[in-house]
Amino acid sequence: MLKYTALLFSAALAATAMASPVHLRTNALDAPIGIDTSHPMLSWKSDAKTPNWTQSAYEILVATDVKHLKPGKADAWDSRRVSSSDSVNIAYAGAALKPQQRYVWAVKTWDNKGKQATSAPAYFETGLMSPS
Repeated sequence: MLKYTALLFSAALAATAMASPVHLRTNALDAPIGIDTSHPMLSWKSDAKTPNWTQSAYEILVATDVKHLKPGKADAWDSRRVSSSDSVNIAYAGAALKPQQRYVWAVKTWDNKGKQATSAPAYFETGLMSPS
């Protein structure tokens, strides 16, 4: 019984040590439609439960299809690894966004101990992008 309890405690501790990026937002909105800016602002939170958890780096992937949401494969933007604790108002800096296009995006984060986690995909859709 003691081994079983120790195993459960270890599993619970490992589960709480993992922190994933969640609540992905574009221009402070969940899955917005009709974004009309060429550099939308991307943000996320962490679901970290561990005291003193900090993000040490991130990588943002933006693509036109979820199958392209992989490092080196993102067809709109791959920020590459950025050493930063920032997670709010990160300006999109990829290829020019096309009008009336759905984009899917995800973020990978690293903590101060080097552990990484990747978010579930989120999306945003662009609007007309210009009056004409």
